[in-house]
Amino acid sequence: MSLCGSVFILKDLSHLSYTPNLSHVSRSLFVSEDDVVSMADSTITADDIEGELFKIERIRDVLVRRESELRYMMDDIQLCKEITRLKKDLHKLVSIPDNDKSNEDRQKEEELLQQIHKLVETRDFLVDDVEFERLRGCWEGESRNPENSSVVIEWRGGSM
Repeated sequence: MSLCGSVFILKDLSHLSYTPNLSHVSRSLFVSEDDVVSMADSTITADDIEGELFKIERIRDVLVRRESELRYMMDDIQLCKEITRLKKDLHKLVSIPDNDKSNEDRQKEEELLQQIHKLVETRDFLVDDVEFERLRGCWEGESRNPENSSVVIEWRGGSM
């Protein structure tokens, strides 16, 4: 019997005169705890559910952190490839003797140096962000679970 059904039955009884003694009213009008059926497995407790939800949240946090690390790594790889390509182009220009260089070559050298410098700065910011995220992850891990504070996910950017 659902609670809505009980309310419906009580509404149907509203035409009866009020009597302070409800002993004559059938007990079937009231929902007992035995009649309430939970959709949860009967062997699982609320504490078990909360524990599982906590574990899922921790796993989600680890996965989000790992996704972030992988994105940083991809950005780092792309930056390193671009820096390497620009360095090769610069090396070709630098290998030309100064007497044989045109103004265009000198200008191209300067542009390549500026581009490399900009990409190196971008990569430095990326490495700083990775370090910040790593430290934040360590701090969050310690604040949530101090006895498990030795777990650290670490990534070091590749060399150029």
